[in-house]
Amino acid sequence: MCDELPTAYSLRYRTHLFYTEFDYQSVSCGRIYYPSRLIDFKQTVDVSLVTHLTTERLASLDEVLSRWRGPASVALYVTDSEVYRFKQYLKHCPSVNRKNVAFHIVYQEGAIYPINQLKNVALTNVVTPFVLLVDADFIPADDLYADLIIAIKNQGDLRKKALIVPAFETFSYQLDFPNTKSELLQMLEDDQIFSFKLVYHFYHLVN
Repeated sequence: MCDELPTAYSLRYRTHLFYTEFDYQSVSCGRIYYPSRLIDFKQTVDVSLVTHLTTERLASLDEVLSRWRGPASVALYVTDSEVYRFKQYLKHCPSVNRKNVAFHIVYQEGAIYPINQLKNVALTNVVTPFVLLVDADFIPADDLYADLIIAIKNQGDLRKKALIVPAFETFSYQLDFPNTKSELLQMLEDDQIFSFKLVYHFYHLVN
């Protein structure tokens, strides 16, 4: 594996930016409707979810985007044959096949997953002033998009600053996601969920 690193570093990846139709409208142009509330936005403040993945994790992306109603920039690492499967997948997945979600196809080269290359592709093509950079299996709360915009507006000048989004993990394959803070705290107390990555391994230092 170590012998492959210099080769991977020198690779040039074929890339197809904005593979699907993308039509972004800032939330300053209107309102966002949530089951529990209606939020008005009167100035240009918006945040994009940014992530990267292979086709094996598309099911996770479906869950993510069904909860995240804002714009997203997604780098998808695929083989040539997987592109057709991805197009077929979009036809049956309305939560993913949205005009405010930009897909950037990066074609596979070599044996190493180019995590930084994919992050850079997704980040470079963001159309909003703020981003939420996450792994594809990070499931946001239903209201996270609206809460982030409100937090950004309340913070004022955010140059050289970052907002911290608390993250939790579970070892259960069947878990009902908490809908409120009180439910989350109860699950934390019951050891159903845990603070994310209490111990970092050396290979996570690039994240």
